[in-house]
Amino acid sequence: MHYNNMKLNQKTTLYAILAITLVLLLLPVILRASSTSTYFGTSAYYELRIANLDWRADANNYFLELRHNPFNLLLKGLLIVFNEQILMLALPLILGLLTQTTLFYLLKNFFKNDYKKQLITQSLIATAPPFLYTFSTINPYSLILLLTTYLLMPIQNKKIDWVKILITSFILGLFNWHTTILVSGTILVYALATNKKKFFVSPPLILLTTTIFRANQPTIQTKSTALLQLLKNTIFDLGGISGLAIFFIILAAIGFFISWDQKRKYYPIYFAIITLSILSIYNTWLLAPLTILLAILAANAFYKLSIMKWTLEMVKYLTLLSIAYGLLFSAISYASINSQSPPTIEQVNAAAHLKNVSVDMVLAHPDNAFLIQYFGDKKTMITPFTKDKKMIDDYRSLLRSENLENTKKLLQEHSIGYIYIDQKITNIVKEKQGLRFLLRNNQTFKQIYENEKVSIWRVKL
Repeated sequence: MHYNNMKLNQKTTLYAILAITLVLLLLPVILRASSTSTYFGTSAYYELRIANLDWRADANNYFLELRHNPFNLLLKGLLIVFNEQILMLALPLILGLLTQTTLFYLLKNFFKNDYKKQLITQSLIATAPPFLYTFSTINPYSLILLLTTYLLMPIQNKKIDWVKILITSFILGLFNWHTTILVSGTILVYALATNKKKFFVSPPLILLTTTIFRANQPTIQTKSTALLQLLKNTIFDLGGISGLAIFFIILAAIGFFISWDQKRKYYPIYFAIITLSILSIYNTWLLAPLTILLAILAANAFYKLSIMKWTLEMVKYLTLLSIAYGLLFSAISYASINSQSPPTIEQVNAAAHLKNVSVDMVLAHPDNAFLIQYFGDKKTMITPFTKDKKMIDDYRSLLRSENLENTKKLLQEHSIGYIYIDQKITNIVKEKQGLRFLLRNNQTFKQIYENEKVSIWRVKL
């Protein structure tokens, strides 16, 4: 059947979108299950750890470096009914499918019930690594994206549902300042585009909620990285695991030029794309909402190419097939790479071994902090949340110093009883340098555990 003769209705389009999304979200899970029994994404273990704690009894617990947010509350409630393994698999999938569903009804009016364009748009979203990354593991951004799309839905109705708007705005305000700024900006752009001036009440409510409840909430510290590397992180083909595919960017650029004759309609989208493109260089999570906007332009380009008159029909179909293959290849490549992401079974087993030791503090790479906290029930010297400059400087000194006395002094100062060495540490410190050189001193250090990828050393002070 020719593409132009395809007949789609609301139900079949929505089902097709959800089926495509489900398959692509399940692909990395299936690939990982075939090679290891661990769940990918070390940050997921932080979220589970927070949800499992007794929030009143552990108010000053060392694990609670962030205050609770609505995602933690959702997890805590779900853990009463479901076990962790089921939740780690099912929750991201459900949130991803719900987001696609809310997007479907949100975009329906924009496309004026043109279900072909909508199917292309949301299929492009489903193949994009930023979307797959957001909904492939347990993380608060998946809920933030769902709530943001849900919040925008009442605007398009003639009769505004203020109850939904106010409740959703309040919940979003309970996350953090990054979320507040992003969501408030999105609402303002959408309200201006749709001339729904009454909806301006929502951003002040979100800002007020954040100010009252989250004013002092710390966030994950952004590493000091060169601008070129930051740009590479936004492109999947250049190594950014949650970056945009080059094929996708090219298609969106074509869509930009094609849509220029309707620029009045697309002005809010252009403005939001430019803003998110700049901000996403420093916070790659913003690539997920950016993907949704770019997909609208990319779908417009793909649709126009499909209905254009071509001299040779074969060239037309080969061109469209090449574009589709390029986008699908990005999704499959993402699934393959993500299926091999940490933690490995060796890292998990090593972290679990720490549960049997008496000393609480462990020296480890900050990326392994959540793993050690979850499986080993131990503190780590620094985590991705640490912003104490002296603590970070002392950590770096411990890794690089070859002065045994200075190292012993720092280990004693921070009450470090064990050292967790994996590839992240060995990539920083070579075998006969820094801490790894000092580990040969049998009077100060003793190896108590080793597998193919991790070794654990006890500090004898």
